[in-house]
Parts: sequence; structure tokens; C-alpha cells
Amino acid sequence: MWSATPSRTQTHQATTMATLVTIWIRKTLMPTFCIHLVGHAPEFIPLREDDLVVSNVPYRLGDYRLQGFHIHYGGDIGGENAGVRTSHGGSEHAVNGVRFDGELHVVLINRKYQDIRDAETRTDGLVVLVFFIKTAPSTTDPRAAEFSQFLETNIPVIANHDVNVSVAINLGMFLDRQCDFYTYAGSLTTPLCHESVRWVIFEEPLTVTETAWQTLAGLQGHGAHGNCRGIQPLNDRLIKANFQPQRTTTTQAPVRERYFVILTY
Repeated sequence: MWSATPSRTQTHQATTMATLVTIWIRKTLMPTFCIHLVGHAPEFIPLREDDLVVSNVPYRLGDYRLQGFHIHYGGDIGGENAGVRTSHGGSEHAVNGVRFDGELHVVLINRKYQDIRDAETRTDGLVVLVFFIKTAPSTTDPRAAEFSQFLETNIPVIANHDVNVSVAINLGMFLDRQCDFYTYAGSLTTPLCHESVRWVIFEEPLTVTETAWQTLAGLQGHGAHGNCRGIQPLNDRLIKANFQPQRTTTTQAPVRERYFVILTY
């Protein structure tokens, strides 16, 4: 089952787009972000929004600039129940009924609108790129190692709500991967839930070490349950994909050669 926010359907019911869409991204090598805590959510705001510009988004015309990105996670990270480590799935989408440990949202604003408050009320205002996050005891993937080190270094610093951190971020640790995705038109996951978002959810997840992921436990506070929204019904929304989703995990996946087209400047 493929579930989304808001959506719920079978993966094999996702319609494959006739044209294989590859998303184009123009970015600086190492843009600088201000990291701070909003509620229980770590927020990453670029000092210059034009440091990352995305085009060729399915069903959207024009360019979209970066507003920022944030991480969703579940409750009880690193907790134990009868000696067994527990963690609730913190992703706001699910595949085949399974939620991931977390989800990273890259929020983009249509360049023709002034700011997110203006864009969120427009039908073509926002695009959100979604990267699932899964944990592993350890990793040899350099992208995962870099992401893990990034969390371990910066998340404990912003656990104090009064602290802001400016840091250069290598966006390649998110974007250097296959460009296979699902997409649908939906709403924001926070009030007022405007129907202004083109969601693009990438199949290949980000990986972080369990040690790095547990740094988010310091953001929860006593009795907190993460910052993710529950899975919502699909209603009449149509989900499409630029690849053929597999019905089961036992089916051998085809060789894929679609990657982001990334231009640096």
C-alpha cells in the first residue's frame, strides 16, 4: 500500500507518466543555512533562497526556489520497552503500508511569488521534495556517513531553543541519488492545510546511523511523540510515478539510470 499525506492507495495503482521526468536542479556547491528549532522540528533556512533552484517539476511550470527544509520523526527515539529499543515510524508517507523512521521535506516556492505566505494560497505556489529516512546500525555509504555526522554535530547544539547555528551544507548528500519518484497534488501538512503543494516523493531513502538519529531524542522533551502527522486518506487524489512501481518487495527491480540533473554555479 502506498500512503501519503493525505493519500492511501496500492503502489501498483500509481499511474506511470508517459514521459520519464528528470528534475533539474541548479545549486551552489555549499550553500549556507541557519539551523534552529521550531517546536520539536529542526528547521534549515538558507541565507540566500536562490542558492538552489528547481525546474522541470512534473505538472508545474517555471522555477522554484528554496525556502528551506525540515525533518519529521516519530516518538520514543532510542527508548526501550522491556529492554527492546523502540521507535515509532516518523514518516508522513508510507509505501506498502510501512512508514519509514523519518522524512526530510525540501520546501520550494514558485519564483513568481514573494514569500511562502503568498505562495501557500496559490494553486501553483509550492513544491515539496520528500526524502524518506531509514536508520541502520552503521553505514559504509559516504552520503549516509556525511548525513549522520551532520546530525550528530548540529542537532545537539540547537536542542536549546535560543540557539541558531549557521553552517554550510553539502546538498549532494541528499540529491546524489536516483530520480525515481511518486508525485501528487495535495495540501500542506500543517494548518491551514492549503491545497497548494505538488508533492514529489523519492523512492530511494536517505540512510542515517541509529546513533545519529537518536540525537533527535533531545528535541522531544518529556512525553513528546515526535513531530509527524498521521497517514491520511487519499480521497480523490491521483498518484503518478516516473517509474514502474513494484507490487512486492520480492520482485527484482529493473535497472534504473534516471538521476537528478544538477548544475552548479
